[in-house]
Amino acid sequence: MTIYKDEPTLDNYEDDAWIDPNGQNYYLTIGERGFGKGVFDEFVGNELYNNGVTIIDLHGADNLENFFWSVNLDCGKKHDAWKTEHPDEKEILECECGTAYPILILCPNYVEWDQKALDFANGKYYTKEQWENKMRDGELLEPYDITNPPEKPIELQPEPLIVVKHVPLPMKSKNAKNSEFIEIFTSAILQARKERRILCVNRKMWLDEHESYHFKTIEIILRQIRDIAYKHFQPLTVETLGREKKDWTVQELSWHRTAIIIREASEILANGTKGDFSGDSLLSKKGMMGLVKKSRHESVNLIMDTQRYEDIFPPVRDEHSILVLKHTPDKLLGDNLKKYEDKINVKREAILEKYSYSKKGIKKANRLYPNIKRLGYNYAYIIKSDDIPRLQKIPMPKFHHKMPTDNWCNLMQVYYKMNHDLIKVTTESKTDATITKPNESQEKILYHTIKDFKEDKKLKWNVILEKLIELQEHGVLHYPKLIKDMTNASIRKKYSDMKKKLTDEITA
Repeated sequence: MTIYKDEPTLDNYEDDAWIDPNGQNYYLTIGERGFGKGVFDEFVGNELYNNGVTIIDLHGADNLENFFWSVNLDCGKKHDAWKTEHPDEKEILECECGTAYPILILCPNYVEWDQKALDFANGKYYTKEQWENKMRDGELLEPYDITNPPEKPIELQPEPLIVVKHVPLPMKSKNAKNSEFIEIFTSAILQARKERRILCVNRKMWLDEHESYHFKTIEIILRQIRDIAYKHFQPLTVETLGREKKDWTVQELSWHRTAIIIREASEILANGTKGDFSGDSLLSKKGMMGLVKKSRHESVNLIMDTQRYEDIFPPVRDEHSILVLKHTPDKLLGDNLKKYEDKINVKREAILEKYSYSKKGIKKANRLYPNIKRLGYNYAYIIKSDDIPRLQKIPMPKFHHKMPTDNWCNLMQVYYKMNHDLIKVTTESKTDATITKPNESQEKILYHTIKDFKEDKKLKWNVILEKLIELQEHGVLHYPKLIKDMTNASIRKKYSDMKKKLTDEITA
């Protein structure tokens, strides 16, 4: 959108594109499970990718759903064939994939991949069909052996579809391990940009007992992305490329742009401790808080979804630039978004009244302003800063959208395991272990600070923890251990232990 001087009203605002590869947006999609929130995320990500933006698919369900960028089952060809054979029937809504995109998987050091299977998926070996085609062309070849497939010459091997980078488990305090993690992640995102890969992180790559490491991984990525963007994702210039801008590729035009996709965002950005009894999501929330308000300055797009608006941490959710409403019943719509349903119903009612509630009027109202509780799977209401809901048809992504019964490992014939010989669970480094223990005075100050928040001001534990972190970071509370590395549960236990200790001392 072009902005002019001395214009009190934005012209053509209704026609302004809601996907702008040359801008920066934060999309937040709300809707019931199974009605296309993920499709919206993938479509927007796909469009930005096709316009040269580097994509980080940071969080998805632990069924590897965000690895499906690399899957193409040619559903589009099958769909087109069906349309040809059934020209008079209503078109079925289904996957229309026709492309597989290269991905880069970030996973812990202890995840061991079947290298032979990975090489096969990456086209290093001939398939049986390719081998038999060579034989039909008259070449004298040995029979195909599936246990030991013939390797292609180097010049015939395609660029790998799937690349894996291993990272160490990040520590809770600053140390060399975190520096190593940041170095590897920086290398990974630069490789993803250079090779046009989607960088994928999925919870399933971490052991269940390593949930806190997964949250810490996300926190570090969210905290570091602005610094990485500042150092490595600056716009190219005519001088550096030696070509006029009109001759640039889409990748060159978007060299400095990234987009982060977070599906079911309430899992890592929960409002309070909803669904997160460990309190570890505080790590990822803190990371996102540092990014969301300043993402525009580093050209970072955010694409997130959740079922309920209220489930997302308020300082994060309220920063959205584009709100997207999918099929949403009252229980998910909540008080915050009810006004948009009311606006839609006012438009519906005007059409129904105009046509005297006839079948024609109902049909037109359903086409132009469908009830949000009955909204079709591939439709959404797009709401920008003018607060007007606009109906938009949402196409399927070009890659295969995961269906409920799809299994990425089985489809790709790529497998991995957790190598327990490589798993060395170390929660703190030697540096962490030598942190000075708090003295009696520091313990008492911490205790009375918490007591004031909890017993006098009646604050919740997540709020208390955030206030303690703020006091320590501003130098008001002097305590040798980093409070930001604690969780709601650990600070609650700390307070209980200190209270018992002080009570015992008084009664002794």
